[in-house]
Amino acid sequence: AEDDKPTDIDPDELDVFTVENVNDIGSGEPLYSNFEYEDWCLLAFRIELFLLVHGFRLDVDDVERQTFHESHLPFYYNRYWKKALDPKMYNRGTTSDIVALLKDAIEIDTDSGMLEVKVSEDQTFDHFVKLAEEHRRDRQRRLDAGDETAELKFRKLTPVPPAKAPVLNAAKAGQKTVIAGHRPVFQVAKNPLLKPVVVNPVKAATTASSQSAKAPHIRPAVKAPLIRPVLTNAAKAGPIKPGLTIPPQAQSSGPLKAGLIKPGTSSTQPVQGVKRPGLSIPKTAGVVQPATKVARTSFGGGAK
Repeated sequence: AEDDKPTDIDPDELDVFTVENVNDIGSGEPLYSNFEYEDWCLLAFRIELFLLVHGFRLDVDDVERQTFHESHLPFYYNRYWKKALDPKMYNRGTTSDIVALLKDAIEIDTDSGMLEVKVSEDQTFDHFVKLAEEHRRDRQRRLDAGDETAELKFRKLTPVPPAKAPVLNAAKAGQKTVIAGHRPVFQVAKNPLLKPVVVNPVKAATTASSQSAKAPHIRPAVKAPLIRPVLTNAAKAGPIKPGLTIPPQAQSSGPLKAGLIKPGTSSTQPVQGVKRPGLSIPKTAGVVQPATKVARTSFGGGAK
């Protein structure tokens, strides 16, 4: 159990790259216990540039284009991280001045101006924490030696408060009053510009009735009347059989007399009775008798 007790270790005398666990250097104290706001910002920026340059190389997949020029850093930084790279946040004038703070992880080639990453692609997160701690110690030693340029003062972001519902003045709008154990009560402030409107019930009823009387009466739709064919000089004898035509003389002389016209007859005036087809009817009225034959006998005579 005595071996489990933390030992007294001086963090400043400890080699950061020999630490196995950045959350516990052996005494229960994390390696980043002395980090300040600037140290955390540089740690995040160091990881962002590391992922950016390696991600660009994998996305382009071109042997001749392993990286990009330092003047294109703001563009690709915004493209990959969806935020602007502002040197003023780091109290610097240009992006190259910011990259100069991270010489342990990334640098700009003096001849070509291209970004170069010093950290391998398979490196872990703990390695970046160790780099940030080593950089912090170096700055602290320079400050102790009287080098004021080693001090970093980054501009802190002002946290944006959460949006709240607008509170209106009680003189202009209602005020909600909550009493413990009761339902909320809304108190509506009086507006001196608004005057109460008095409605006369008799006048309102008369106006409503007059308006309803003026309303047009909507009648139901009437079906179109059935159009029947008009017969001129219709015969009183009955319906006309199909296939028969009424002679013009019969149409001009007036309505036909009662009777039935059989097919094949050419009489202009129907005659009472049934007419056989194929017989020519004289114009005189009367019954048409069939032709009689004389019966011959063996005596040579005949009866009519």
